[in-house]
Amino acid sequence: KEKGINVFVSATLVKDAEREEFTRIPVYIAFVSDHGAQYPYIDRVGIDKFREWIPEYSNAKFVTENGVYQDGKFSGHADYDEFRMFTAHEVGKMSKRYYNVVNPDDVVAEYGADTFRMYEMFLGPIEQSKPWDTKGIDGVSKFIKRFWSLFLDREDNWILNDIIPSEEELKILHKTIKKVTEDIGNLSFNTAISAMMILSMK
Repeated sequence: KEKGINVFVSATLVKDAEREEFTRIPVYIAFVSDHGAQYPYIDRVGIDKFREWIPEYSNAKFVTENGVYQDGKFSGHADYDEFRMFTAHEVGKMSKRYYNVVNPDDVVAEYGADTFRMYEMFLGPIEQSKPWDTKGIDGVSKFIKRFWSLFLDREDNWILNDIIPSEEELKILHKTIKKVTEDIGNLSFNTAISAMMILSMK
């Protein structure tokens, strides 16, 4: 604290040797941009939501490389809209206690239910704990669009034809069918999806 005011410091300004001197508090993941990336951050909109979320921090000071943000006012050498306060992150289980739960409804609203289901299966072996990475959802979404484009054009017209596939194409196709069939039987959905991704790029 500084004169009775809570002070938050951007994670990139805290040296490793100083980390024990700072108190870390969990932040609701919805306020954080680029969560899952190497350098997640909270912008001024996220900070305002954070201040509303926990009233005792409404007058807190937020110190970053670009300047200081307090009481809705910014002072610094960077553009106000470029204000970013980088956060520390760690791998751990999702828990309401740590405010790091990703709401499936939000993912479905942005990417669709099919993308969400496939991403859940693609994360890794079904019996293991797996790290959540928002960028992975975007990758799965792009795969579904690419796969869809193999059969339909932009106006949703079929683009299939009667051209006889080459021996190499048939070999890849049947190899993929065998792999996917075996993986689904073993509940290895992640490797089944991976095989289909490889096929779509051939």
